[in-house]
Amino acid sequence: MQSTAVKDLAGIGVVAAVVLSGGDPSFNLRDGAKQFAFYVQDDWKVRSNLTLNFGVRYDVDFGFVDNAHAADNRAFRALQIIGSPWARKVVEDDVNNFSPRVGFAWDIRGDSRSVLRGGYGVYFDQSFLNVPLFAVQQANPEIYATFLNDAANLSIDSPPPTIPRPLTNPLPGSRGRMLDPDFESPYTQQLNIGFAQELGRDMALELDYVHILGLHEFTGLDINPRIGPLINATRSSPNPARILAPQFAAHAAELIAAFGSAAPFGRISVAQSDGRSRYDAFTASFKKRYANKYQLNAHYTLSKAQAWFGATQDFGLAPQNAFEKFNPINFGPTGEDERHRFVLSGIFDLPWGFQLAPIFQLASARPYSILPSCVCDINRDGVNNDRDSVNPSVDDQNKLPLNPERGDNFSQLNVRVSKFFNFGESKKLGLFFEAFNVFNTGNFGNQFQNVTGSSDFGKPINFFGATGFSEPIGIPFQAQLGVRFSF
Repeated sequence: MQSTAVKDLAGIGVVAAVVLSGGDPSFNLRDGAKQFAFYVQDDWKVRSNLTLNFGVRYDVDFGFVDNAHAADNRAFRALQIIGSPWARKVVEDDVNNFSPRVGFAWDIRGDSRSVLRGGYGVYFDQSFLNVPLFAVQQANPEIYATFLNDAANLSIDSPPPTIPRPLTNPLPGSRGRMLDPDFESPYTQQLNIGFAQELGRDMALELDYVHILGLHEFTGLDINPRIGPLINATRSSPNPARILAPQFAAHAAELIAAFGSAAPFGRISVAQSDGRSRYDAFTASFKKRYANKYQLNAHYTLSKAQAWFGATQDFGLAPQNAFEKFNPINFGPTGEDERHRFVLSGIFDLPWGFQLAPIFQLASARPYSILPSCVCDINRDGVNNDRDSVNPSVDDQNKLPLNPERGDNFSQLNVRVSKFFNFGESKKLGLFFEAFNVFNTGNFGNQFQNVTGSSDFGKPINFFGATGFSEPIGIPFQAQLGVRFSF
């Protein structure tokens, strides 16, 4: 397999770089993977109005990090040759994943009208396979490599380098991929405490606090970055050398013997599990059970979601500056952070057998980051993920904070109207009308133009949730009819 971003460079103009990929792109865990888990739990009724819950769970994934072949990873072998601490050992299966849980329920007065509940637990997550598979692939008999040729090494009409098959060794400038030797399974610590009070015969008020701390979440780090941040480079500076260039040069003979090249890798991306996130929320809800021909629910949440690099449980976000991975400006609100959310829903029986079920949602704006006009590697560390600079004309090493701007508030009303017709004792025909975004509100969320210098900078460019994996809840008004016959 071979591909090139540019086939004919003549007449196109200045070309900054050509990126090529080739080899065997298959991603396989050659020895497969196995999962094992067990849990034990018991409830202890201390008194008639107090119950305690105790439990522990154990989870382990065997083979997900491909420990048996990790020493064959080309980037790992190159780092071994130059004596890098990143190759001091191979990654191993994380096998100590015990997660305790404890909870309680206290009927305060013993009349089932006032109840206090709480709990704490540890919850391990499975390793998202996209994380280890990039490293696993570079341990395969034939690898798949992506490499970069800077324009300084090319003439306008020069052909792309030939990629041999089978591709058993990386071509100079390839991107290395490996797992951190200390890679661990991600998990969360979850705490909640809540109070419920019955109001009358069919109503209740509930107050809850939830805290979720995410630990060992997936991040990425280029361990062979360009030294731009160390020399205070700006976006207009030429590409500086990479930090491991002296070590590669000092071991040139060994690297040539092993890989046929003295510089087999440019960027070397290490998948790590050192991220952290935090979610805190206070919720208040009113619930009226179905009685007297209607049901009503109201729910309000005050919350705050924060994470390193602005993403919870991501699979490889890298820092703005590879030399200052955990600079505080990289910890802030996630793209899903909503400080306020209110939801009102109900079911109402209408005359002539019709039933109305509306749901109304309100939410505060979500955040987004500001990118530079060039959408380029402005600090020259070799990773094109930079937010804009605080003072672009002077200093491209001092970045804007994470997600400093807020987009659009969210407001939407959906309605369902239904009518049922009975035929005998066992047959029923249902007719439905459903309308989404009844008032045709333009909900843009955080889908705003965030590239400085754009003519539409700071203006909405898409509807909320209309891209990526999100549900398209920012859709314009839509309606549909349905019918269901049961027998």
